[in-house]
Amino acid sequence: MSSYWWSALPPVPLLGLGEASVESFNHYTLRMAASCGLSQAQLHSICLGTSGAPLLKGASALSRSLTVERLTGNPHLRHGTLWAVSDVLHARPYKAGSTRRWCPLCYSDWVEDESREMLAIELDICLVCPIHRCALASHCPACTAPQGVTTPYQKRRACSICGTGLGSSAVFPRLDPFEAWIPAQAEALSQFCATPEQLRVHPANLRTYLSLLSAQAKSSPQAHHLKRLLQQGRAKKDNGRRTLHTLLNACAIQGISVIDALVRPKEAASRPLLGAWTSCEQPLMDVYRMRVWPKRGQLLLSKLTALHKEVFLPNPRGVLGLLNLGWEEMCSHDHDLCDDYDRRYRSQVEPSRLHVLNLAFARVLHLQTALRRQGRRRSRHLEMREAADLGLDTLTSQRICESATWVRTFIEKGQSVVDVVPRSVR
Repeated sequence: MSSYWWSALPPVPLLGLGEASVESFNHYTLRMAASCGLSQAQLHSICLGTSGAPLLKGASALSRSLTVERLTGNPHLRHGTLWAVSDVLHARPYKAGSTRRWCPLCYSDWVEDESREMLAIELDICLVCPIHRCALASHCPACTAPQGVTTPYQKRRACSICGTGLGSSAVFPRLDPFEAWIPAQAEALSQFCATPEQLRVHPANLRTYLSLLSAQAKSSPQAHHLKRLLQQGRAKKDNGRRTLHTLLNACAIQGISVIDALVRPKEAASRPLLGAWTSCEQPLMDVYRMRVWPKRGQLLLSKLTALHKEVFLPNPRGVLGLLNLGWEEMCSHDHDLCDDYDRRYRSQVEPSRLHVLNLAFARVLHLQTALRRQGRRRSRHLEMREAADLGLDTLTSQRICESATWVRTFIEKGQSVVDVVPRSVR
């Protein structure tokens, strides 16, 4: 008897199978719904017996992908999720919340039946696009509104609030070696899960690696700190599975990839590098999340504030989004700086004109990105024309062009932030 069920769903293929840029299951269902003339919520209500817009991340995506496989006759849909490591890692690796991230260049160069939203960018450790290496966006470049995860397929490449195209304002951040290593692990994990022949990783593999690593601590304090580090993210209600951050911390200590720890645990723990560390008190991921990334945002806002007489101050939520930072996160890090910047930003012009100025800033930034990709020098004449097309005067256009140039240069060529990481965790 066939394991597949009869349905009217077309056998739409999963894009990027076997690649690090594999399509996410969430985006697959959006394409499927569009091909059937349905919304994503309607598709799941009809096929899966659910109502409302479903959450297609974590455990929900894992279980529902198997059901949709039977309905479409496509046995590879599970590879658009973290199915291969679902017995080892729980659902928290996915970016939390109901908003999505995207690559601006993927949106601007979109090709039907080829382009896709990738599984890798749904992981919160992914900082740049696996294809274009530009920073991921999370807010509209014009009105800074966040975009929903369940936005219909045909409407995803334009802002759901103001209608501005989301394929703009791409920047190429300079990452220090550890920052570059983090998204590389997201891509490696995505490719591992996207391989058709890949079987599920046995839970004992990760337990073996962590236990062997803990057993090789050379001193009692070191063993205590290491045990606390490796126990983070463990939950009894989730069968003892670990978070992706905990796995990254354990792999960073050894200087190995997450795949080595999951597939070859004994070899991965055979040559401990614990002696090269002066302390393991603070997990690397926590240091970067709580200190390094906000530190870069703090430096960006403080320098823009110092230049407020010469340049236009763009919407802080938009520029922080280029660094994958949220406004609330930045406010909790340095409330006084954020309050000062927000006050200066709102006092530049009348509130009704701020939207136009931010739109001009996004257009100039997009133009600079396009010229850079073509290997051409920046053109002040073209930049001024982009701003003037929105009815701005010459002085305001100059301030916006200078602001866009400064922000792009800061993100792409700014100094490395390695020196702000405590020596104990380098």
